[in-house]
Formats: sequence, structure tokens, C-alpha cells
Amino acid sequence: MNPLTDFSFILALMFAITGAIWLLNIIWRLLEKYVTTVSQIGETRRRLKGVVEFSKVFFLLMLIVYAFALQSFRIPSGSMLPTLEIGDFILVNQYQYAIRIPILNKKVIDVNEPDYGDVMVFRFPKDETENYIKRVVGLPGDSVVYENKKISINGQLVAQNVVGDYVIESGPNRKTQTKLLSVSLESGESYQILHDERQNSRTFIF
Repeated sequence: MNPLTDFSFILALMFAITGAIWLLNIIWRLLEKYVTTVSQIGETRRRLKGVVEFSKVFFLLMLIVYAFALQSFRIPSGSMLPTLEIGDFILVNQYQYAIRIPILNKKVIDVNEPDYGDVMVFRFPKDETENYIKRVVGLPGDSVVYENKKISINGQLVAQNVVGDYVIESGPNRKTQTKLLSVSLESGESYQILHDERQNSRTFIF
């Protein structure tokens, strides 16, 4: 995993551990109240008072962050290789582009506009219960051409930085397309997005 996905996994793990400690503290209190024969329970809990208090604060803070600011995802496929590997955990800022009312998901005010290279998580248009992750390659008004694994934006070839070698396994009947798309994006809120692993990737305009 890369540092970002390692960090998000550690946060999720700490969230689970501190929640478990808080729950254990509640159980200890119940035992102290109803089980008089267990004499060492109170002493043990007093020794761990600092850990318990830290766990309470951390658990509540992370609960608020996860509920209203960040959302964690696990990468299920190799579509974003080599940037994101299968099984990586990532944290997504839910308010990167707009402030929304929690739960209702109603936009209140715009904050930022998507830019070239942004990695976005979005709901699949045909099935909103399924999340997709892709990278922004085209902005409103752009003319995007993807041919022979190369991207041109407004007639300019986009340079690609190779970060490493990797192997993609595909089915025996899968055909490789040399020219995938040529599209002009309308002005307004139209964005072209692709996977990093573009040989076997689908593209979306939204």
C-alpha cells in the first residue's frame, strides 16, 4: 500500500480499537455495580483511566469525522493500477467540491471545481448503490481524444509519467481497442474521467 492508504487503514483500525476499549469500560462499570465478587475490576479500570478517556475522545471525534467529513473506501479492482492497488484503503473528502447537508446530501454552496488529475469517487450512473473511482482528464469546454493509450486535450498530447511495471490479466476473448474516444465536452458541468489503467478502462462524462 502507499502512505495515503496505509494512513487511512490505521485510522480505521484505531477507530475500531478505541470503540472496543470504550465498550469494555462500560462492561467494567456494569460488573462493578452488579458483581461484588470481582475485586480487581475497579483497580484495573482506575489504572487504565487515561487510556479509557483518550479512547472516548478519539472515538467520538472519528465518529464525527467519518459521518460528516471523510468516507473510507476499499479498492476492489485493478482499474486504478499502479496508483491504487487492489485492497488499498483510501479516505475521501466529502466536501472537497461543495458543502452539503449531512444525510440529505443536498448541496448548499460550491467550494472548489474539479481539476485535471483529481481522483474522484462517484456513484455509478446506472446503479447508484455502486461506487466508482476515476481520474479527471477533461474539463468543461475541452476536446479530449484518447487514441493508442495516449490522451490529447485540445490538440495537445498529455505527457505520461511511468511509475512502475505491472501485469494485467485479462480474458482470452477480450479485444484491445486502439481508439477509444474522441469527444468535445460541453461548457458548464461536464467532466471527462478515466481509470489510471486505461487499456481496460471505461470512460464517463458527467
